[in-house]
Amino acid sequence: MPRLPPVTTTTLPSNSIVTSLISVEPASGSLFRRNVSNILSARYIIISRKVTSPGGTMAGAATPRATGAKGDIADSVRSGDTRDRIIALATELFARQGYAATGVAQLGRAAGIGAGALYHHIGSKEELLFTICRAHIARVLRIGTDLLKSDLTATEKLHELAREHMRQVADHRLELRVTLREIDSLTGHRRRDLQRLRDEVEQVWTDIVEIGVRSGELPRMDPLFVKVVLGALNYAVLWYHSDGPATPEEAGDRIVRMLLNGQGT
Repeated sequence: MPRLPPVTTTTLPSNSIVTSLISVEPASGSLFRRNVSNILSARYIIISRKVTSPGGTMAGAATPRATGAKGDIADSVRSGDTRDRIIALATELFARQGYAATGVAQLGRAAGIGAGALYHHIGSKEELLFTICRAHIARVLRIGTDLLKSDLTATEKLHELAREHMRQVADHRLELRVTLREIDSLTGHRRRDLQRLRDEVEQVWTDIVEIGVRSGELPRMDPLFVKVVLGALNYAVLWYHSDGPATPEEAGDRIVRMLLNGQGT
């Protein structure tokens, strides 16, 4: 068995496609064609071993390995942080230029990876949008559910919910903007799942109001009260800035106070 010399590497241009490799079989010197099934639209490193035999020089097996702009994608896949980075970049792009105007190729370039690796992490562009929207709504629902179980009065719960919502506006501005603007781009079960979560958030507010009305703490409220307060808080993303004159807590308190005053409280 001849000894193999050191491995040499050649980098093909970005978006190149490896379709087949031709090598010489050691025993007979005949040619055979080996198809490469793992084709990724990323950069490839072709690892080749040249072996000198009595019949001449032959090329051994070649292995494609995808790499990203900042190193080996395999390492990122194992670490699990590539998906988070893709989600953060997608959130920024969707917020800035819109979901429909953002293509998979642009997402891949921003993340420094090829389309094959991108789909491995996100499944589809719509799944990526769903992930962004769901994370925001689930976070708001978790906060509301915890407050609903607390010992605060109904009025205190409404104020604290509004403060928390405004903190979300301040801390997760891009996610909220994407959710408000692009949620109708979702289809099928993803759209139904998001609508269910939104309904659950609204129900938390409704439950708190009903508790306050039953206890006599709050007057009978207009049925539109919850929708109006949620609309005011959600669309604060269009005008609220954390470096402005009001803190998130102050802004939340003022919104709820104005709407409760309109109900005679």
